[in-house]
Amino acid sequence: ETNNQNEDTTIHHLLQRLSEMESQNGSVKAEVVDWKDKYEKMAQSCEALVEKIGALAEKNEQLRIKCQQLKVNKKRRNDMLVDKIDDLADKNEKLKCELVSSKASREASPMQNTATTVANSSCFSGDVYA
Repeated sequence: ETNNQNEDTTIHHLLQRLSEMESQNGSVKAEVVDWKDKYEKMAQSCEALVEKIGALAEKNEQLRIKCQQLKVNKKRRNDMLVDKIDDLADKNEKLKCELVSSKASREASPMQNTATTVANSSCFSGDVYA
């Protein structure tokens, strides 16, 4: 009977230990399911971020191309404005020379004709400040 008691005690301990292990197993399973859910949510978030990064990269490329086009257009406009300014400066110089020549012709006298010739020759020197 002592032998049976020892066996019963051992069996009782084993059943108790088995019950504890099953309880722990249940909480481990619950934790695994929780972590699996968290992982799936993170994977979805990561996928959404990768899609956003792709969209942003595409938008960035479009903006980069547009910026380059704007720079080219700006340079063209600047070049055109410089050309127009140069043309206007040339026209202005010619008009100044014509004005000097016209005044000289109106005020012409034998002495002044020599001065007019000298003034006219300086008008076409190419020096805007002459």
